[in-house]
Amino acid sequence: MAHQLKWRGYIPNNTWEGAVQFLNELGWNLSWVERDSNWKLLGGDQTIIFFDKKEELEAFILGMALGLAVLPDEFINQIKKLIEE
Repeated sequence: MAHQLKWRGYIPNNTWEGAVQFLNELGWNLSWVERDSNWKLLGGDQTIIFFDKKEELEAFILGMALGLAVLPDEFINQIKKLIEE
């Protein structure tokens, strides 16, 4: 029996790429680099964390996004206002 991942409804497009888009709208400036089967997550020009597998990178990003996406819209809007200033 497949499990329903109800939390994914909080993530844009229900994908980890949508999670990156959401986080970048909140000022994270995320990108990633793959070298020799290792993945590095960057925030701007700063390394955040390394991963051995792409799936670990995706799970980490989804977790980051979910932690913010479940906040009430007024909090998200406040964050976006702070970024614009």
